[in-house]
Formats: sequence, C-alpha cells, structure tokens
Amino acid sequence: MRTTNYYETQKLRGELQSKSTDELRMIYAEEYHKKQRTKAFLISAEILRERGVSESPPKLESEKQTIQVSPQRVLVTDIKMPFGSMVGFMVKWTLASIPAMLILLVFGFVAFVVLSMLGGIFSGFFGK
Repeated sequence: MRTTNYYETQKLRGELQSKSTDELRMIYAEEYHKKQRTKAFLISAEILRERGVSESPPKLESEKQTIQVSPQRVLVTDIKMPFGSMVGFMVKWTLASIPAMLILLVFGFVAFVVLSMLGGIFSGFFGK
C-alpha cells in the first residue's frame, strides 16, 4: 500500500476544496460504496463537515430504483400503551367529541324543523 505524504494530502485537499458540495457528496458516495477509506473519502468527509453538510452518502445512480408499493390490508391485534397514557388519550378523545356532538345536534334540529314544516304542509293537503 502506497502512503501519501503531507504535500500530496494538501494538494488533494485543495483539489477537493474547489469542488462543489454536490460533487463532493458524489465522491464521498463512490468511495463509501467501494467500502474503502481512501484519502479522498476522508478529506471529502472532512470538507463536508466543515460546510455543515450531512455525510450520509447519496445513493449512486445505479442504486436508485423506483419501488412500487401495492396497498396491503393491515389488522391491528394489540396496542401496548401505559395505563396513564391511555386514560389521558381517552379524556382527550371525550373532549374532542363535544364539538362533534354539538354539530350533530344542530343538524338534527335543522332536520327536525324541516320535517315538521313539511309535515305541516302535507297535513293541510290531506286533511286534519
């Protein structure tokens, strides 16, 4: 294995420093996927850290695939939840149902009024 000296490392660092962040990420990704920790890999990781960019390697073009997801049925058989959390959830659920009940009450009242008016109109047509 060939060792690089300080000057070669600084020269490589200068070359990598002049590259854009996207180019650096691709260099990092290529070296990462080769499973090698070369100087280019280490220096590009260092520069990316200095620029405040995540080091997680982007997928290479050859690895990018479209995944087709088909809908699947799910059956939930159990939920593990602490008792205190469940009580809190049920209290919130109860409080959230109050506005829904008020809305249903308004709809029910409107339906009652409309049906009563229709009943009054029809009772005039058919007697009594």
